[in-house]
Amino acid sequence: MKSFEVLLEEAVAYHGHLCAGQILGVRISMAALRWLGITEPKKYRNLIVYVEIDRCATDAIHSVTGCKLGRRTLKHVDYGKMAATFVDLNTRKAVRVWVPEGTRELAKQYCPDSANPYLDAYRIIPDEELLRLEEVVVTIAPEDLPGKPVRRVMCSVCGEGINDAREVMIGDRCLCRGCVGPDYYRPAGKAEDQNPEDISVLAREKAQTYHQAGLNAGQAVIQALTDFKVIPNLPGLIPMLAAWRGGTTGGGTCAAFAAGELVLGLLKTNPESAVEVFKRSFLMLFGSTNCRTLTTTLGNRESPERRRFCDHVCGMTAAYLADLPKTSPHS
Repeated sequence: MKSFEVLLEEAVAYHGHLCAGQILGVRISMAALRWLGITEPKKYRNLIVYVEIDRCATDAIHSVTGCKLGRRTLKHVDYGKMAATFVDLNTRKAVRVWVPEGTRELAKQYCPDSANPYLDAYRIIPDEELLRLEEVVVTIAPEDLPGKPVRRVMCSVCGEGINDAREVMIGDRCLCRGCVGPDYYRPAGKAEDQNPEDISVLAREKAQTYHQAGLNAGQAVIQALTDFKVIPNLPGLIPMLAAWRGGTTGGGTCAAFAAGELVLGLLKTNPESAVEVFKRSFLMLFGSTNCRTLTTTLGNRESPERRRFCDHVCGMTAAYLADLPKTSPHS
C-alpha cells in the first residue's frame, strides 16, 4: 500500500483542497484495508465500501480504494456519521471503521498551540485513539452487487423503468418509490411551484405532518382541511375517525379514503357523484381503496415503508380535496 502522505496528496488532488475530512477518510481507508489484508485496492475488484456520510471523507475513501458509485462498489448509506464499512466479496469479511465522539477535543490536546489542530493532530494521533474498528457481517443481495441489472420493471403510475428491485408492490401493482412518495422533487411549472401558498400544497404537507405525528390517515386529512378552512370545524369528526383502522375496525376501507367520503358529503350538493369521481381518482393513483390490499406487502403499521406510503396517501387525498371547487352550502 502507498504511504499515508502519498495517498493524502492524491485525495487532495481529487477533492480539490486539504481538510480534516480528507485526512480522516485516508486514515479510515488505510486502517480498513490493513485489516482486510488488501494492499492494492485499485487493482482488487472484490472490494465494496459503504460510506455513511456524504462529506469530504467520502471523496478520500473513493480516492484511496478506487471504489465508485457508478461501478456499484461505493454505496452511500445516509446515516450522517463519519464511518464506513469495507467488504471483501472474496473472503466475505467486513470491517466497519468510525471516528468516535470526542476526537475533536483529543486533537486539541495533541496540538494545543496549533492554529488548526484538526489538520495537524489527525495526521499523528495513533489509530487506536483516532479510530474504532469492528468486524461486521454484511449481507449483499444479488440486485446490489456490481454487474448488469438483475431485472427491470416499469412503474404502473408514471411508466418509468425501475432497475434492481427498487420497486414497491402495492397489491398486484408495481410502483416506483417516487410514486409511492413522498418524492424529493416536484416538476417545474405546476401550480404549487408558481404559487407557494397554493392551498392544496399546504393541505398535503400539513396532512403528512399530522400523520407523522401520530394521527391516522383519516384524522390527518380532516385536521389539515379544517386548519385551512376547506371544511367547517366539526369537532366530532376527529374522534369518530380515532379508532379507524382500515384493515380491522374500518371494514377494510383506507382511512384516508373514508375521510374523503366524509368531506365530500360536507362540500358537495351531489356527494354521490363527487364520491364516484374521487374513487376513480383514488383507484388510478393507488389501485385500491382497501387498506389491506394497499399495505399487505409493506409490513406492519410501524414499518418505514408503510409509514411513507400512508404519508403519501393522506397527503395526496388532502391535496385533492383542498383543490375541489366549493359548491356546498357550508362554503
